[in-house]
Amino acid sequence: MDQAKADIAGVQVQVGYARIVSPINGIVTAKQTDVGAMATPGAPLLTIEDDANYRLEAAVEESQTRNIRQNTPARVTIDAIGGEEMTGKVVEIVPAADPGSRSYTVKIQLPPRLGVRTGMFGKARFAHGQRRVLLIPRAALVAHGQLTGVYAVDSAGIARLRLVTLGARDGDRLEILSGLNEGDRIVADGKALPREGSKVE
Repeated sequence: MDQAKADIAGVQVQVGYARIVSPINGIVTAKQTDVGAMATPGAPLLTIEDDANYRLEAAVEESQTRNIRQNTPARVTIDAIGGEEMTGKVVEIVPAADPGSRSYTVKIQLPPRLGVRTGMFGKARFAHGQRRVLLIPRAALVAHGQLTGVYAVDSAGIARLRLVTLGARDGDRLEILSGLNEGDRIVADGKALPREGSKVE
């Protein structure tokens, strides 16, 4: 009876070797073996991608690295998943530069996001300082031929077209370089206004 129990225990150990458990949850991206093949120590069976911890590796010019520190935020866009901007965090700056391009690799931890996969191309932007700008919603912009403007609302509540000069784009907002002043009231959705001179409430 003792021998039979020992045999059962030995078989259970052997069965345990046939069950392989991944230490992480993720996606199988490559299979290095086939069903029925003998596993050998040190030989990989599967490649599993941790889909909750992606990083973007950005090549940053040598002259720009002085403004980047570990744990600082970075704004990342990946065109393959829609180009919507997300905020990542710098987790590592590789101390050795590429001798050909004189650039450093900066690794940015991305927030969990559906659709991200290894090998996708992305862009990162780092803050180099702060400046005060005037921003308007992109929907407020109206086009008249080659000119662009917004409907500004005067003290009588009448919407008047005012030509503006645009600067940088920040998501769904546009920077105004000239044509508006801080505190001016505008129509947030320019296409919703039937015509210039309309009364706005």
